[in-house]
Amino acid sequence: MMRKNLSKVVVCLSAVALAIAFFMPTTTATKVAASENSTEEVVKFEAPQPDPAEIQGERQMEATIEEGTKLENKSVGGVKSDADGLYLANDVNGIALKAKEGSDLSDVRVTTLDTDPKKSSAALAVANDVAAQNNLEVGPSVDIYLQNKTAKGLTDGSIDKVGSIAVGLLGNMRGAAEYKVIVVLPGGTSYVLPATPSADGRSITFDPSSIDTTNAKSNQVMVSICKAK
Repeated sequence: MMRKNLSKVVVCLSAVALAIAFFMPTTTATKVAASENSTEEVVKFEAPQPDPAEIQGERQMEATIEEGTKLENKSVGGVKSDADGLYLANDVNGIALKAKEGSDLSDVRVTTLDTDPKKSSAALAVANDVAAQNNLEVGPSVDIYLQNKTAKGLTDGSIDKVGSIAVGLLGNMRGAAEYKVIVVLPGGTSYVLPATPSADGRSITFDPSSIDTTNAKSNQVMVSICKAK
């Protein structure tokens, strides 16, 4: 089972940019007497005192957007992802999704999030079991959530438009003789996919197109980067 509250997290993150607008202060008009001896009323505009909780929430959302849209988080080896979104995974050195031939990711919104046993216990248990069967060492794991931008808003996307996924490797994952990626889908279905390291050994690329047609309709996958023991 994937991270239980990931869908809610992604929906909230997708609405972040819109939500900020609602925190903009507005002015309040009040009527005061011009003087003690006059009945003339003067309209005085006063800005309401901001709510500290709202200020904190706004700052957190702005920080999330700033982090998730950094170029280094949505590019690998100088190649930018074809899909925009919030790239918030920090356990890898960037992620870049490239469209499958004949497909287009310009209307796809991606959210990437680091995961661990506390967030995705069942999915990581599957990944660890599969890794043990294939003599692999599990490294960083990332949840990838895809949505489609439509005229009516965001709807669930799918992995079937993605032709390749590049993942930047941090120092402790570099230098392995062989890499694999374990993909876990909601419900526990898993795949072990070969991964090709870059010439400089700083990233890997894998092709999710071998995921069968039915499962490729999934809008959420967990990927675990593994190296041979």
